[in-house]
Amino acid sequence: MSYKIAPKILVYGGSASGKSYGLLQIPATKYIIDAEGGTLPYQDRFPFQGPEIVTDDPFFVRDDIARVMANPGDVTLIGIDPLTTIWNQLVDIADKEVRDRKKHDLSQFQQALDIGSWGPIKRIWRGLIADLRRTSVPVIVTCREKIDSVTGARDPDCEKNIRFEFDTVLRTELVGDKRITYCDRDRWGKIPTGSSTFLPWNEVVTNAFREWWGHTGEPMPRPTPWLCQEFERLTASYKQETVIASLRSRGVTKLEDLTLTQAEALIVKLGGNITPPPAPETTKEG
Repeated sequence: MSYKIAPKILVYGGSASGKSYGLLQIPATKYIIDAEGGTLPYQDRFPFQGPEIVTDDPFFVRDDIARVMANPGDVTLIGIDPLTTIWNQLVDIADKEVRDRKKHDLSQFQQALDIGSWGPIKRIWRGLIADLRRTSVPVIVTCREKIDSVTGARDPDCEKNIRFEFDTVLRTELVGDKRITYCDRDRWGKIPTGSSTFLPWNEVVTNAFREWWGHTGEPMPRPTPWLCQEFERLTASYKQETVIASLRSRGVTKLEDLTLTQAEALIVKLGGNITPPPAPETTKEG
């Protein structure tokens, strides 16, 4: 393993872009805090540990993370889905305090946030982020997406500096029936910053950080010898950097690191054949 600090990953995107569903498919022993109701309905299909209720209470979340890390057991991933609602809950607390003080105009509201309730609330938020960064297992949090009405810029719908708190920041988008994953940043160099790929974000993350998941179940099917042979044939006729870029966009460095489905998709993209030729017929001597 090239690093000892567990990955801390932020995934954001619009509605139906696969944030919650992707989190459930990470091949780890998961502890998920459902803050909006996006994962608990799937618990029978994708078993995971976590509170049996939907909660966006920041105090409960901090206590729960501390409890899990005091005795992590077999947990190999902590997830929060989404962090947006927890941040909004803190903002609502500040808003309520301002309204209770009957400061209704914008200037008074902003002043109250800056010098009044906002200070303690920022400390609560900073404490939560510090808790997540201190965990000894990987953390994946999701966020809704907000789009600037003037510039069209897309950002996590959360505290303004949230993208700088995580080592890896990915954006997921649904285009037609395809999910695209964009990498805003990755300090580990596992996923090229600025890259995009027509793969669900959970597949990109699973491949890039596979050594952290502690997955002890049946391994996913890997490329067949025929696919590896076909891949070698194709690389002879393509620029080497083109092939490497295709692999790195999936968070891997060689074909054998891909799942069977991913390898077949790459072979097709490169113009190859995923079906081996039929074996030559043998004739029986009379």
